[in-house]
Amino acid sequence: MSPAVWPPALDWKSAAHWDYDAEETGAPRPCVLCGKPSLLLSEKGEPCHKVCAEGWFEQHPEAWAVYEAQRDRKKTTAQEVLVEPVIGSDDSGLFETAA
Repeated sequence: MSPAVWPPALDWKSAAHWDYDAEETGAPRPCVLCGKPSLLLSEKGEPCHKVCAEGWFEQHPEAWAVYEAQRDRKKTTAQEVLVEPVIGSDDSGLFETAA
């Protein structure tokens, strides 16, 4: 299986990728890959620079392909949940439009 996106580019815009506790204490933990202090967190909540994670994935394309598949599956599941409601006879008037 070949990766769909190459080189790896992670989207770490989510607040879940920021270590607010380390920022508050001023004591960032060492990156699990390079050992330098990092305020960024991996998907698993471990301190890790985004560039370090992308470099690791570049060296492990099979892991990147798995990561992409899991990410795409999460998006598909989220999209399925956000389906437009179907107006039916049993809607109890919830979807009536104002006259």
